[in-house]
Amino acid sequence: MFFIILILNFNCIPSANNEVPENLIDREKMVNVLKDVYLAEESVATFLPDKRDSMAYLLYNHVFRIHQIEEQQFYESLNYYNTHPEVIKEIHDNISDSLELELKNLTRGRSIDD
Repeated sequence: MFFIILILNFNCIPSANNEVPENLIDREKMVNVLKDVYLAEESVATFLPDKRDSMAYLLYNHVFRIHQIEEQQFYESLNYYNTHPEVIKEIHDNISDSLELELKNLTRGRSIDD
């Protein structure tokens, strides 16, 4: 699972099978899911190396439960979006904007929900 960032940063090459997955996660939800996955990855990086895999598994499954998605659904959606560079760029831009807003709110002493 540590390869998610590598997958996302890999050059997006359209595949021969460009069909929309039956259970595709919509763009807006994918922004939120990926943001939480990235935050989980950052958290995992703070653990001792021998604990990282087990913690990654737990945290990723927690993210999937929060967003009420299955692991396979996430990876199928991620693979689909990775074959559409303009869409995955938009998703990443939205994640970046969301994290910047959260950081501004935190540095102002406000909660994220304000």
